[in-house]
Amino acid sequence: MSVAVDALRPVRAVATEAPKRPWFGTLILAAVTALVVFWVLASQSGPLNLEVHGVRSEDPAAIREAALSYLSQGLFEVSPREVEASLAALPWVADAQVSRRFPDRLLARLVEHEAVAQWGSEALISAQGEIFAPAVESWPQDLPRLDGPPELRMDMLAQWSVLSQTDGLGDVQLTALAIDERGSWSAELSDGVRLRLGRNDISDRMERFAGPVRRALANRWDRVATIDLRYTNGFAVGWRDSAPFPERN
Repeated sequence: MSVAVDALRPVRAVATEAPKRPWFGTLILAAVTALVVFWVLASQSGPLNLEVHGVRSEDPAAIREAALSYLSQGLFEVSPREVEASLAALPWVADAQVSRRFPDRLLARLVEHEAVAQWGSEALISAQGEIFAPAVESWPQDLPRLDGPPELRMDMLAQWSVLSQTDGLGDVQLTALAIDERGSWSAELSDGVRLRLGRNDISDRMERFAGPVRRALANRWDRVATIDLRYTNGFAVGWRDSAPFPERN
């Protein structure tokens, strides 16, 4: 008899302990649920932190100011789309993407405009033709200048790309390009000399300047103020000492 009792003892032990296990699991589940609920409630209460990537030119203080009113909201109350719109309105920002990060953070990824030229005296222009007007102190140095009607800005960018690569300019560079209301182009060099290019064959006239015209004026270049290249077989020069008649070749 004693042998039989000894053999059943482990079975009885398991049967006695088995009902206790569901209580342990329930306790763990309740604790996890409470933790999740506390986490969710805490994340809804604010304030939020803002993490920003992709900033080079925009003022960090301006970025925070644009998002500040949203940071007091809860993580599930704030609208990432509204934050994106606020950030995208900043002068240097071309695009903004905002997402939530638990438990208390907004992640903003910004794409800034790449300025390729100064547009007039008060704005910049990107390679995509976007005209934007950030604070002057944030402008890159030594940008070329484009002046013209906004609707012709893509034509001006394309023309600049061609003219700025002209061979033979020597120790001067092209620094400005303009088109007036009549469609006539002009350019300015790094030493202040202005070129009148007219309305047609602009790149051909620029090449003519960089070749025979530049060579013809090499010995008197410091006296040159303007060069009119609108002539078919020649050019006219305006001198810095204000000679009464321009020289025509």
